[in-house]
Amino acid sequence: MKSLAAVLMFLGVFLTAVCVVLVVSLLMFPQSSLSQQIREVVEESGQAHMLPLSENIYAAFRTTLQAEVRATLGTPVEGYVPSMYLEVFPGLTETDFEGVEASIGFYTVEEGRLVHKMDQTQLIHSAAETIVDKGMDTLLLNVSSRLKVDLTKNGTLTKIMNALVQEEVIPDAILQEPVACTMDAKICPDGSAVGRVGPSCAFAPCP
Repeated sequence: MKSLAAVLMFLGVFLTAVCVVLVVSLLMFPQSSLSQQIREVVEESGQAHMLPLSENIYAAFRTTLQAEVRATLGTPVEGYVPSMYLEVFPGLTETDFEGVEASIGFYTVEEGRLVHKMDQTQLIHSAAETIVDKGMDTLLLNVSSRLKVDLTKNGTLTKIMNALVQEEVIPDAILQEPVACTMDAKICPDGSAVGRVGPSCAFAPCP
């Protein structure tokens, strides 16, 4: 009987301790935690629900951007972060990373600069700033929205990638319209001539 009483007493103390831990956790980390902030930021950016795109589109976007970073900067040790994509793709902007999910927390723009919001409720590690696959999906939706490329209709991933590799991002409406340039020519040092090319109608590079 004594052993049974001891077991029951131990269980009672254990359950009491668990309840105390749960109550303290609720008080210290209420529902306004970073996970709630992430949902709010994503909802504000209009991406609360992912567009019904084929997973192949999301996967192709992730793979293409990561492959270009590897080819240009080398393979990152900890993973891919916004600064890498911004360096390799001049058509990207910091605002494109609004609400993009990281391994821990998410990215947002505050006072004109991109910052990483850490979730202090999680165990912090060296790859905390790495963008996860879901974050890359959010990035694609942000970019397509800014460029007005509707991927659910006639918009294509090729249009988005073409815009990301250019210094000056060209809206989808312009990409769809043919550009008529003047017919004048520039004489190159070797005596050859080059004409103007779209979309900016600048002279083509000399050979």
